[in-house]
Amino acid sequence: MEEACFEADKGCEDIGALFFDADGDGDPDLYVVSGGNEFQKDSPELQDRLYLNNGNGKFTKAVDHLPVMLTSGSCVKAADIDNDGDLDLFIGGRLVPGSYPVAPRSYILENNGKGYFKDVTALYNKSLMNPGMVTDAIWTDFNGDKKMDLIIVGEWMGIRVFRTTGKILMK
Repeated sequence: MEEACFEADKGCEDIGALFFDADGDGDPDLYVVSGGNEFQKDSPELQDRLYLNNGNGKFTKAVDHLPVMLTSGSCVKAADIDNDGDLDLFIGGRLVPGSYPVAPRSYILENNGKGYFKDVTALYNKSLMNPGMVTDAIWTDFNGDKKMDLIIVGEWMGIRVFRTTGKILMK
C-alpha cells in the first residue's frame, strides 16, 4: 500500500531511518535521514523527514517538527539524553554535496515530548556540529554512570567518544 506522504518525498534519497516513539503516544513513528551527492548543496531534498503514526500504521508527514537541516546525512540514533522521558536524536552528517571530503553539519535534536525537535548541538558540544564525515553512531552507557554517551565513527576520522555529564557531552 502506497502512503501519499511517502510518495510525495520519492525524489529524496533515503540514507538512514529509525522507528521510535517521537510524540509520546506509544506507537512507532518514522524518522528518515536524507542525503546523497546528486543534489546541490542546500537542496530541499536534503531535508530529513519525520512521519507520525496514527496508531493504526497510517503515517502523516510532520510539518514544522524538525529544524531546517539541508545537509547530506548518514544516520539517526535515539536516546533520552536529557533524562526527561522522551527520545532525543543524534543525526550524523555524511558529506557536503559537490565538496567531498568537506565535513558537513551533524545535529543533536532535543524532543519536547510531543515530537517537535530543536537543534541543541551547540549546547551539548560545539565540536559535534562538524565532527567529520560520520558513517555511524551509537548511544551507550560505556562508563556505567547510567547516562547515555555518544560514540561516532566516520570516513577519514578516528573513533570519537563523547561522555554525557549533566547537560553536555565531553570529548
